[in-house]
Amino acid sequence: MGFSEKEAIQALRISRNNQDAACDWLLSERSEGPEVVDRGLEPNSPVYKAILANPNVQLGLNSPRCLLAFLQMLENPVSVSQWLNDPEMGPLLMQISRIYHSEKLTPFPKTETEPDS
Repeated sequence: MGFSEKEAIQALRISRNNQDAACDWLLSERSEGPEVVDRGLEPNSPVYKAILANPNVQLGLNSPRCLLAFLQMLENPVSVSQWLNDPEMGPLLMQISRIYHSEKLTPFPKTETEPDS
């Protein structure tokens, strides 16, 4: 399909060796590398704080089913569609997604120890 070996390996790494998901990633807009995906959100970021400050998210995160859903999605990213259709987890996942997308453009404030660029 015209992708380099490095791109193919990166896609497989991000998709945890799921060939369909890797192909989707290669054909989509690829703005984040695997190092960003592996690192996750900074606990001090506005996105992280906004997600955890939401009362619906707080209630949902207390559910054992929530832990099961997140563990299963980490092991098998394709299972996201199953959990999005779940009557208990679907609304929680959509709420987290809405908060993430509304807050992700909020600039992360510099700390006093960070040098100016």
